[in-house]
Amino acid sequence: MLLTHTSGGRSYVATRAYAPRDEILSAPMTLHAPVWPCDPALLSPTERLVLASPPPPPPAPAAPHDEAAAALRACAASLLSYRALAVRAALRLAAEPLALVSLDDGWAHRPAAARAYLAATAARLGEALGEAAVEVRTPLLEHCLGAILINAFGEARREGGGEAERVGLCLAAAMVQHSCAPNCEAVVRDAAVSIVATQPISEGSELTISYIDASEPTYSRQRLLWTGKLFRCRCVRCDDPTDGERFGGCFRCEACGRGWQRWTARDGWACAACGGSASEAAVWRWDEARRAELAALEERAADEGPSEAVREEYDGLIGTMLEACHPNHKLLLDARLSKVVHATEAHPSTRAAAESKRLAAHAALTQAARVLPTFDWQKADLHFHLGAASFAIAAAETAADAKKEALDAAAKQLLLSVIQFEAVLGQEAPPTRAARDFAALAMRSLQTLLTQPAP
Repeated sequence: MLLTHTSGGRSYVATRAYAPRDEILSAPMTLHAPVWPCDPALLSPTERLVLASPPPPPPAPAAPHDEAAAALRACAASLLSYRALAVRAALRLAAEPLALVSLDDGWAHRPAAARAYLAATAARLGEALGEAAVEVRTPLLEHCLGAILINAFGEARREGGGEAERVGLCLAAAMVQHSCAPNCEAVVRDAAVSIVATQPISEGSELTISYIDASEPTYSRQRLLWTGKLFRCRCVRCDDPTDGERFGGCFRCEACGRGWQRWTARDGWACAACGGSASEAAVWRWDEARRAELAALEERAADEGPSEAVREEYDGLIGTMLEACHPNHKLLLDARLSKVVHATEAHPSTRAAAESKRLAAHAALTQAARVLPTFDWQKADLHFHLGAASFAIAAAETAADAKKEALDAAAKQLLLSVIQFEAVLGQEAPPTRAARDFAALAMRSLQTLLTQPAP
């Protein structure tokens, strides 16, 4: 690959063709630290001393559609999570003032309130460093914090997703540009970043990754990118009212009742049927309300465990969403995925529990197949859940033909899970091995049943 300059800044282009899962770049993190708060044993004595000084107070809540306030909240939340990395980077700068100078800090584009909060955080950090007998100039600390906000990579606790447990900077990988329809992904593991192809890439093509969850609706992706990375995306998906024919962020038009309100970076909200425009504030109120309801329902499910009452709550939330949003809306998929994980038994103990799991996973996978990429870890997980449900149904069946049918369905779904996990995570990833072992068990059970003599 070749580092070049484009209108979007420095980026990489492919110097040869790549196939899916080819590793294009691999580099260790230049600097990394645990997400804050963390175990003090993971920090040096000087880092613990500096981190004992509290950060500035968080900003007050604001309306969800207030973009400047959202940028301020995102800045404050990220700076809190990155505190250990910021201190470690500041100590590095004390010894090597030019260590992070090549990284963009986004200062010129950061909204005034977020800029002021970042400056206050840098000043507080400078005071704490001074108490530890470490001197770093405030402008250098401001650049350091801004560079971390723009360029940090997170390393998840588990394969295929989850919250980050470690964050860091990788100067080589930081040059890869963003797209909501990327041809690569950043795989962060063991404090190193690998750029891996997710589709065939021809020589001369720009290499891109998604800086955010690309399954989010266009209006949400734009907000996440602006508040977190300080730019407006104009990729093919963001300029397409249908979002690549996903319709994953569309709402029913209240004015005409016939069309769908669609959002693009160029035109904002517009109904495809009547041309009317939806209220930005109303959309964000709906979005934040549904996310809050889903989070509360997940907490309840975690406390109570899978139950019919919890499943009814999920069905009610999904029904409420469908009254307003397109059947492909991302929050609807989130609710269906959450129902599979939180409202059904991991290892169904009865046929009824297995059937409930099968129906929930089937509904989620049907939508996922319409809106997610060809290979995706969530699709792999849903195939695994379907296989587990069918295997449990087979165990509960007494009729030989019904048992064979259920085992056959289990084996097919588990093999599809293996294919998905292999494509996304690799052949030796723990989820891939688990799916492969389960598929082998289902096929052995089916073979045993097929070779038994008829009664």
